Amino acid sequence: MCVPSIRHLLIKRKMSNRNLQELLQQAEQLASNLSGGGELPRVDRSLQQILHTGQQLWSRAATQTTSSNDAQA
Repeated sequence: MCVPSIRHLLIKRKMSNRNLQELLQQAEQLASNLSGGGELPRVDRSLQQILHTGQQLWSRAATQTTSSNDAQA
């Protein structure tokens, strides 16, 4: 089963309540798939912080796509 990365989930521009619920479920599934072997540190983030970071990533991705399209033209 392929679980989408958190980065992929966070770059969605608009999230409906249903999409937010799906995002939370997938994030919980990703968290449960992590082994407790200490490979990655546990980080606590609020939904507001996750949303803000997702918007920043979306903005950067949109800017890079626009720059790339301008360079190709």
